[in-house]
Amino acid sequence: LEKQVSELGLRIADLEAATQTNGPRSAIHLQQKLDEKIAQLDAEIRSRQEAQKVQRRSERMVRDLQHQLLEKDKLNARHQEEAVKSEQKIKGYRQRIEELSMSENNLTIAKRKAERDSMELKERSIR
Repeated sequence: LEKQVSELGLRIADLEAATQTNGPRSAIHLQQKLDEKIAQLDAEIRSRQEAQKVQRRSERMVRDLQHQLLEKDKLNARHQEEAVKSEQKIKGYRQRIEELSMSENNLTIAKRKAERDSMELKERSIR
């Protein structure tokens, strides 16, 4: 029994010695692992922040492009309205030109008739 107690005592002493020698090493090892994990976490946080910046920038660009597209659509609609109004004016001008042309023709015809009548009256008065 005494022999077993002394063997167990030696084993306990060996384990305590091993723990004391490995303890600082494993603490250093654990600290290194912790530092690595913190560095990875920091890198991941920076990466996510950069991704968020890119996303915000992209969203801002999309909003700007949508606004530009809306403005172009409004401008295009205004140009369409102006084109329709211009076409209506042109159509009105053409009608007016046609009316004036017909009026001119009628006046020319009336003038010729008046000249003929005048000539005939002159000829009659001479006879």
